[in-house]
Amino acid sequence: MKAGNRIILNTGILYAKIIVCMVLSLWTVPVTLRALGVSDYGLYNLVAGVVVMLAFLNSSMTVASQRYMSVTMGMKDAGKLNAVYNASIRIHLCLAVLIAIFMEVCALFLFNGFLNIRPERIVAAKWIYQFMVVSTFFSILAVPYDAALNAYENMLAISLIFVAEAFGKLLLAFFLFYVAWDKLLFYGIGMASIYIAATFLKWKIVRSRYRAIRIDFHAPVERSLFQEMVSYAGWSAFGSVAMMGKNQGIAIILNLFKGTAINAAYGVANQINGLLSSFTSSIQKAIAPQLMQKEGANQRDVSLAMSFSLVKVATLVFGLMAIPAIIEMRSLLALWLGDNIPEYTVPFCRLILLCQLLFQFSSGVALSIDAGGKIKAYRLALSCVLILNLPIAYMLMRTGFQPYAVLFSTVVIEMCCLAVRLYFARTLVGYPVVAYFVKCFFPMCTTLLGAFWLAYPLHYFMTASLWRVLRVGIATSLSILFGTYTFALSHVERGLIRNITFGIMCRLRK
Repeated sequence: MKAGNRIILNTGILYAKIIVCMVLSLWTVPVTLRALGVSDYGLYNLVAGVVVMLAFLNSSMTVASQRYMSVTMGMKDAGKLNAVYNASIRIHLCLAVLIAIFMEVCALFLFNGFLNIRPERIVAAKWIYQFMVVSTFFSILAVPYDAALNAYENMLAISLIFVAEAFGKLLLAFFLFYVAWDKLLFYGIGMASIYIAATFLKWKIVRSRYRAIRIDFHAPVERSLFQEMVSYAGWSAFGSVAMMGKNQGIAIILNLFKGTAINAAYGVANQINGLLSSFTSSIQKAIAPQLMQKEGANQRDVSLAMSFSLVKVATLVFGLMAIPAIIEMRSLLALWLGDNIPEYTVPFCRLILLCQLLFQFSSGVALSIDAGGKIKAYRLALSCVLILNLPIAYMLMRTGFQPYAVLFSTVVIEMCCLAVRLYFARTLVGYPVVAYFVKCFFPMCTTLLGAFWLAYPLHYFMTASLWRVLRVGIATSLSILFGTYTFALSHVERGLIRNITFGIMCRLRK
């Protein structure tokens, strides 16, 4: 199958997965919120909120292993491919143990009066934290299997496992209403069990489908390869942990000043962001194997062109959902959660979506750096910028600012992260920064801002209703699609879209 057709097929499979998972997740959150209550739901998101971020950690670390597997596939070296797989297994087993030990050490301080938790819920919080450690351990162990499935572009298996996870979480939420003992503890056990089962399924599929790669702890691993992968995976994990530290650090700082109720609002906002982000992460998953294989085949011009396309498509797809959601967030939350909306949820959701929208402008840039392989200085610099969120958040809350000011500061820092990524992309892989601004950044910014100012008057002058939400959504969608097609896409990209559209129409006529 041609690379372009495979990307389209994989994207279609992943989008079908996303739609199913989104429906299940949108159903799961309000059920869980009602079953646990605002306080316990906020407590879970505070203590075990890392579980929500495990998808990000898993995705970032998967890119590290997938990078070596995809590049090796581009080299057509079967022996080295198996060596890469076995090295990845060893690395992530050690990493899982080290992170679990680190989390246990942190627990000695977190529950010794540091977190703002009601005394009668301290024991439950400690148990939830232990379930989180188990979930983290098995999620890290699953990284090599995720990488193998991604490198072989088996998006169907990945999608089925994600759907099974989402369905399991929904069933777990309904079971909470029939539990006689502590619902929060039952929820923590159930979530850990789901992550363990998903890891087992991934291992089973990789073991049965791909005979070319086999786990063999007795086989020697090339020392230089192992050291290179350890460095790459370590720095990739370092960057991921910095991102998780930023998100969970903000949750802890909000908790210190406002209690567990505000963590419910922060948790809902992250749930919404995770749902919408899954659309763009699926595009990256579909493009990443091909981009990295081109890098392995020394076709850097092709990989950089794919990076430009990823920036445009990721920004387009996320913007189609984020712009109308930002405008109509209050109405959407009322439709979703009814009257059970935690305080500060609306501004939290808007600012987190804005921050994620800014990240889409550097999605292709970050992937190009990862494909190049030299990431140590890049990850270190980016992590230092991300961690700035924590002292800034603490100072803002300490000086009496509203909690949403903390999320506003993350938007500003995300702009700085884009500058860092562009600098290292130009330095490490020769990324054409001027062309990026001319062909990607400015056209997409203009398109998104134009769509916002076109739709906002509809929101402002119409009374709140489902009809207003639909009109805002249609107006922003048409504006973004027209602006992207007219101003942002290249001649080749427009031609590809025309060919795909023409092909679909011909099949429908038959």
